[in-house]
Amino acid sequence: MFSGGALGQMSVVALGIMPYISASSFWSFLTVVVPYLEKLKKEGEQGPKKIIQYTRYGTVILSMIQGFGIAIGIERHGVGQTL
Repeated sequence: MFSGGALGQMSVVALGIMPYISASSFWSFLTVVVPYLEKLKKEGEQGPKKIIQYTRYGTVILSMIQGFGIAIGIERHGVGQTL
């Protein structure tokens, strides 16, 4: 459904914005739990910029993990293979 019926041609771009949303939620949670990040969040202009940078790094890592998971799932179901 997400690939327009061409699961064999699906790419990491098909992940959409979910890795960013997940990373953003994760860092928002951590700023409440970890005192260093809570302090960083309140540090003028540079603190929130640093947290946004961490969110972007987290997005890349989550994209790789989720992309790998999608690839394994597609491979196990035999999508894109010819008879």
